[in-house]
Formats: sequence, C-alpha cells, structure tokens
Amino acid sequence: MSDSLEPVLAQLAERLAQEAARRYRIGADQARERIERTWRSHQALRALAGKTPSPRALARTRLYRQAASQAKKDIYYRLRRYRPQSDEFSTGLERLRRAVADADCQAACEALARAHASTAERWPDLDGFLERTQPVWGDCATLLDLGCGLMPLLFPFDRVGGRLRRYVACDRDARCIEAVNARSQVPSGVLEGRVWDIDDGWQALEAQTGIQHYDAAFLLKLVPVVARQQPRLLAALADAPADWLVVTGSRQALARRQDISRRERAVVGSFAKRYGLVVESQFETPSEFGLVMRGT
Repeated sequence: MSDSLEPVLAQLAERLAQEAARRYRIGADQARERIERTWRSHQALRALAGKTPSPRALARTRLYRQAASQAKKDIYYRLRRYRPQSDEFSTGLERLRRAVADADCQAACEALARAHASTAERWPDLDGFLERTQPVWGDCATLLDLGCGLMPLLFPFDRVGGRLRRYVACDRDARCIEAVNARSQVPSGVLEGRVWDIDDGWQALEAQTGIQHYDAAFLLKLVPVVARQQPRLLAALADAPADWLVVTGSRQALARRQDISRRERAVVGSFAKRYGLVVESQFETPSEFGLVMRGT
C-alpha cells in the first residue's frame, strides 16, 4: 500500500487530532502525525478505508472505532510518560558525554531535560522560575535537590559564581543521576548526583556526601507525588536537613488540559501546616507554583 493514507482515513485522522488537541496537552499537528504513523501500519483499517466511500461511513465501523480508541489511548499514555524512553535517553546521554564546547553541552543538556516530563513542563517558564527562586539559591553554599530528575542540567551555575560549593542532586532513578554526573562545564566538585530514595534516610545520604546540613533544598513537584504514592514518607521530607525548602506543585495536569493547581496547593499547604513549616514567601509561573518555607 502507498505510504499516504487513504483520503477518508486522512480526514478522520485530522478530525481525531483536533479532538485530542482540545482534550490533551498536545498540538493538533503533533497528534495527527502520531495517529497517521500508527494507522499507516494498520493494514486491515487501510483496506477497509479503500473500500469505504465516506469518512462518516468508515467512522461507523467497529474496526475504525477500535483504532480511534487505541490512538487516543496511545496519545494519553505517551503524554503521561514521565521519563524518556530508553533508546531516546541513551542517545541524549551519549550526546551529552561527547559534548566538549559550552554550546554543545548546553544544547545536549536542554534536549535531555526537555525529554523528561517535569523539566519539559518547566522549560517554557524556566527563566521566570529561576528569577523567582534566585533569592533562595543565589546565596547558597550548599544546595540539595530532592527527586531532582534532570533539573540540574538546566541550573544556571554561571549565575552563582564561586558562592555555590556543593549542589547535591538526588533521585532514585539511576538514569537521571547518570545524566547529572555527565554534565560538564560545571566547576569541579560542585555538582554531584546521588542515587538515593527517601526510604534510604538522611543518614545514608550524609554517608554518601559528608554533608549534614544544607543552606536550601529543592522539593520541586515532589510533595504532591509523594502524598499520592507514599504518604508515609512526607514526614521524612519535612525533616529535610536544610535551612530553607523550596516546595512546588504543578498548575496543569501532565496529560489533560486540566487546571490542578487548587488540588496541588491544598496538598502543599497541608504539608506545611501538618509539619509546622513556616511559609515565608510564595511565587508562581504559568506552569508551577511554589512556597518558600523555613526548614527544620
């Protein structure tokens, strides 16, 4: 069969893409490309499309309804995928390792970070996020990033000069830590990634780093996730060994076009109240909100 979809199927792909774009956080063009890519290999659907005179008639068939339902599920679950797929990540990591020039390293870091859902959401508002949080990290000598993901790849080390001596980035995802430790163009000894889970405890982290207490800690989008998945660990997060905690939450759902800021704010606010953390200031970007709290 031709690589071009049959006209009636192409029309239905466009219609389905528009529907997906209204419902999910994806552009219509990107949704249509994904749908068409899948349907090109659906031989039974294409054979039926070749014999069906109109999009309306094809849309009434059971085969099409199944294909459309599966296409929507594929889009939804791809958008909900938090981390990049293994081959995509491996390619990005190898590019980062090969980077020598500053510009190449920056481009590789950005490409990897934008493939990770958390940093991809923050990317359009990154400058605003850094500006609003700089009063905290700008004067830090030691900074702890819990559940860091790939945020350390986007951190502006050039803005802190020699003030920041240690940036300890922790995540239970060994792949993220591998990427963090591959970043170059950072003064030697400043950035270090550590595979660590909250369940491991603070003493285990201290044993790895030699640091008992930090000037500040990032808990970026972490508290709402832990509250949903492992609420028993919230007390440990509240006990993070830092003078200041930057705790944030998402304003938009990961996949759907849905405002979740009210729910996320309630979780973060409850976290502060329950563990006696004093909120000193708040900030907001189009994709994220944050509370700066005094640590324990």
